[in-house]
Amino acid sequence: MPTPLPNNDMNPDAWSAARTLARDGHIVHLNGVVSHASVGSTTALTCLFASVACIAGVLWPVASTALLFIIFLSALTDLDGGNGWVRRFVTKGFSHNMMVWPKTQEHDNPDQPTLLIVAPLSCWERPKTESLRLLFAPIVLCLLGSIATAGQSVWGPTPSIGVSCTLLAISICTWAMNKLSKRSPSANPARAVWENALNRSRDTAHIRLVWALVDHTSGHYGAMQTLLLNHAHRLSKENTRILCLHTSVDPLSYVEREGWMRPKRSDPLIAAMATDLKLNAVQGFSASGKALRLGWRSAALWVAADQHHLAQQAVNTIVTRSQQCAEGGQW
Repeated sequence: MPTPLPNNDMNPDAWSAARTLARDGHIVHLNGVVSHASVGSTTALTCLFASVACIAGVLWPVASTALLFIIFLSALTDLDGGNGWVRRFVTKGFSHNMMVWPKTQEHDNPDQPTLLIVAPLSCWERPKTESLRLLFAPIVLCLLGSIATAGQSVWGPTPSIGVSCTLLAISICTWAMNKLSKRSPSANPARAVWENALNRSRDTAHIRLVWALVDHTSGHYGAMQTLLLNHAHRLSKENTRILCLHTSVDPLSYVEREGWMRPKRSDPLIAAMATDLKLNAVQGFSASGKALRLGWRSAALWVAADQHHLAQQAVNTIVTRSQQCAEGGQW
């Protein structure tokens, strides 16, 4: 019998979900995760550092230009799914990851072909421009600041001061919006599809199905990175493919290319399945992109609330075809 899980007030939804699955006979592991809680905090601090660098350029233009370039590289790294150095100064938050392992020990062989299906533990309403701030504000203004400080001998310090004030204003506004905005839980169709697929799943002799609910409240997807690194000994890169489900307002689609600066193609096998299902191919960044950056084979589906049935069919088809590929030695 599964061990009863205690009550916990830090994330009642995570503990409630884990208890429910444990009562149904699943083997559930609930892990605490410390990760950066907000893209907005990273953007605000990046802009603040860049603002200081610009105003310092009035006195030390060469050093300021070099510092702005370093801050620019940090913003590009964050945008591309990496860990920019500015983020080291941002306070981390606490959340949970939940893993559901095969029920029987003979089906829990790490050397067996494995399909890991991931969904967000919770979904939050947030400003649609949050990712755009990360994309444009630090990157564009750092470049403008570099040009302004490097050319002070031509046009004087006024452009540097102007860029610095703009960066400072963006930093303050972003901090204020991040702290004062009310975040309320919204519909989570990706998790609903995940739960339905889990309830319908059966252990097979050819493929090992592993399920995970991961904290996606931060666009950095640090919780996804923690999950994969902590369980790398049970989810080997050679035998594991990952299907990430994400909540979206757009039509059901799959992410063909992950990232904006150095895009990576999704796992070709899952992408071929999605293409056969006639799903739209899009470019973006998801938890799957974090998995690809770490060396796992992964792909993502965007799931909208009004297309729950189609998404459920797509996931069931991918699971069935994955079992067939594993049985035929094509995994």
